[in-house]
Amino acid sequence: MGREVRRVASDFAWPLDTPYVGFLRPEEMNPVSCPTCGGNGLSPEGHEMYQRWWGYIPFSPERSGSAPFTDEDVEILEYVRYKIADSRAFYDDHLGSRGEETIRREAARLCGLWNRMWQHHLSQEDVDALLAADHLEGLTHTYRYDTREWIPLDRPRPTQREVNLWTLNLGKGGPLSVPAYDIHKAEAARRGVSLECAACDGRGETFRDEAHRRAFDEWEPAPPPEGDAWQMWETTSEGSPITQPCATPESLARLLAHEDRIKDDGMSYDQWLQFILGEGWSPTGISDGTTILPGHVALLQDH
Repeated sequence: MGREVRRVASDFAWPLDTPYVGFLRPEEMNPVSCPTCGGNGLSPEGHEMYQRWWGYIPFSPERSGSAPFTDEDVEILEYVRYKIADSRAFYDDHLGSRGEETIRREAARLCGLWNRMWQHHLSQEDVDALLAADHLEGLTHTYRYDTREWIPLDRPRPTQREVNLWTLNLGKGGPLSVPAYDIHKAEAARRGVSLECAACDGRGETFRDEAHRRAFDEWEPAPPPEGDAWQMWETTSEGSPITQPCATPESLARLLAHEDRIKDDGMSYDQWLQFILGEGWSPTGISDGTTILPGHVALLQDH
């Protein structure tokens, strides 16, 4: 959390820990959800790709020229055996302890889920799109930690089947999620369509009219009333006071050093006073790579 000193009127009484109203654009000025795409920012074709990707609409692996996964695939059976061995009690409770039958049933269940999703049955064109966008480094390169660089592997380019198994993340360096955008963009180009909603240019938001757009663009924040008092604010939100206004820097420093909500920053009275009279802004803490230290190194956080 960032800290910032503000000079405010002594009678300024905005509630603590509450974003100041002057920093909040009125709700009625904000864009509205695009009525054409329902706020998802996608064209009808793009939305269909999204649904197919996640299996929300019917999908067949054969559409991508991919073979469905089965409970006989060695890689999947190996993964299921590992998962069952690692969580024996869970599988005993939910599937019953029946040895190989349990393994087959769980493998069949997972295959049923995966076979419904485009993201696990990429076509060769989809694989080519991932290769072109350098999203398959886990299959085409190895990482050297000593030099912190990816080194190309001396091996043929990954096959469609290898990539589709890789998307399952079977504990062998697969992705947490498969990069969808480049694949969808490539398919959209092949089909001669746009991924983005034409009405909102893919933003998912729009304006009621030009007057609404102009009001949004022209709005500017209004700071609290200025004065001779000293007050500490947080800057993680739009901005809110975290202390009452104080008559002097010294009284603000004493408050900060002893305030239960703030003293966990670990800064003493002298440190707070130096900060108040110096830069007047800091993050809550800085790191030396191993521990968190109190301080005010502005380079660690934009302001």
